[in-house]
Amino acid sequence: MVVRRVYGWAKQQTQCFLFHTPVLQDDSLFTTSWFVPQPLLCCARATIFAYCFGVLVTNLAVNVVHGAGWNWAAYFTTLTYVGITMYFGVAAYNTAVAWRAASKLPAEQQQQQQQWVGQNEALAVDEKNGEIDEMSLVSADDSASEVINAMPLPSVGAGEIVEVASRRSSNSRRSSVIYVDASGSKTMAEDHVEYEQAMSGAARQRDNTVHLVLLAAQWILYESFTCFAPLVTIMYWALLYPMSGGFALAADVWMGVSMHAVNSVLMGVEVLALSRIPYALTHLGVLLTFMTLYLGLTYFMVAVYGFYVYPFFEARYFGGYIAIVCLLVVDIIAIIWVAMVLLHYWRDRAYPRWAATLKMSSSRAIGSSEL
Repeated sequence: MVVRRVYGWAKQQTQCFLFHTPVLQDDSLFTTSWFVPQPLLCCARATIFAYCFGVLVTNLAVNVVHGAGWNWAAYFTTLTYVGITMYFGVAAYNTAVAWRAASKLPAEQQQQQQQWVGQNEALAVDEKNGEIDEMSLVSADDSASEVINAMPLPSVGAGEIVEVASRRSSNSRRSSVIYVDASGSKTMAEDHVEYEQAMSGAARQRDNTVHLVLLAAQWILYESFTCFAPLVTIMYWALLYPMSGGFALAADVWMGVSMHAVNSVLMGVEVLALSRIPYALTHLGVLLTFMTLYLGLTYFMVAVYGFYVYPFFEARYFGGYIAIVCLLVVDIIAIIWVAMVLLHYWRDRAYPRWAATLKMSSSRAIGSSEL
């Protein structure tokens, strides 16, 4: 009973977050940039995803060859890079879907205007082979009615709706519908939105849920790893690199720089040039939850394998007070979080003005050249 209540509460909260969060209802925040065109944005995110994925696979292979694959996923650097890779993968997919939908929209509207013109359109049925063809440009309303009433239809009762022709596109389905009223008269529905919703409402709801889940995943990954990437860079170059003695091989240099320096550069480029995703102040708890889970993993490795992922997690540091270590990590995360919130506050107010100014300047330049 308790499990069912918890499940019901979690389901309700998830649905509320997905369907009633204003940010998630505007997918342009996740799939467009203030200055970068959407096709270029999609290509940039896909390229970064491919690069990060290549670094991850190479790093895992090297660790397995050297017998260190068993603890590869215990390092915060590795988990952060996995998160960055996941972010750019999800972001590239969402951007590609939005780009594809946007590129098809004008063509669909033009085709709809040409082929589906309300009363000036009717359907003709080839009685010889039973196929249905479109017959356009029936000029008079009476002529259209005569053609429709002459159609041989399946056995239907009064008040029923029959779909006689349909065509499907990537994001919608257009159907020609004939309505049989109580007197047996047949009329073609000019506006078949309700019928379309009834026929594909469940599928649309399912597709919309998946779309919102992907947007929410992109949002959470963005907020998390724009903070975790600088944390990895600071901790590594300030504490761990001086203790490691440098890189032994050229491959180590590439992987080390990619996972401990380029990671922050990539997320910085995403924040300052590619993304319009806002920061939600209420999501700080998500970061603290991730850090709590990671600290639990760290001391699980100590308890089970006697292995400290990072030396500063050892009890002999800071006088043996593990709580101090955890508190320091949380403090660093909180400082980075505040810095990122302020950066996004400035970006979300300055960039729209700059974009508007740039657009006006481009319009004036085009107008001058035409003159």
